[in-house]
Amino acid sequence: MFACALHDLYSSKIYLFRDRFGEKPLYYTFSQKNKSFSFSSSLGSLLTLNERVLGEKDLSPKAIQTFLNFGYLFGKDSIADDIKKVIPGTIIEYCAVTNKFGETSKLEFVNPKLNKFNIINTKTPERRFKAVFEEAVASTLISDVP
Repeated sequence: MFACALHDLYSSKIYLFRDRFGEKPLYYTFSQKNKSFSFSSSLGSLLTLNERVLGEKDLSPKAIQTFLNFGYLFGKDSIADDIKKVIPGTIIEYCAVTNKFGETSKLEFVNPKLNKFNIINTKTPERRFKAVFEEAVASTLISDVP
């Protein structure tokens, strides 16, 4: 699990990317007024920055309604209008010279191929489960006290 930023000094581009499971959040915002690009793994820090430094603090009524209905925000939406999430498994490209976003691309991950060694024998899963379960219970019953 990762959420990273990479700054390419030669092309003056910033790349934000997340793993495909998206356990670590990554938020970004761009202010047209100040021509500033900010990103953080914490939504609270960007909300504070927008309110104190940039003077913006617009909450998204659509995002609030979605969160109240489903208990979750989908896609790039966040609770604030001008703050977006990096979708899991994607790369966001931002050019600092032109102050524009480039292409958003999907990360390619390795998909393991199944072979005869990682296919479970369907005739004996109960026996295998019982053996693993008994071993786990036995290891927790061992006392550290002599």
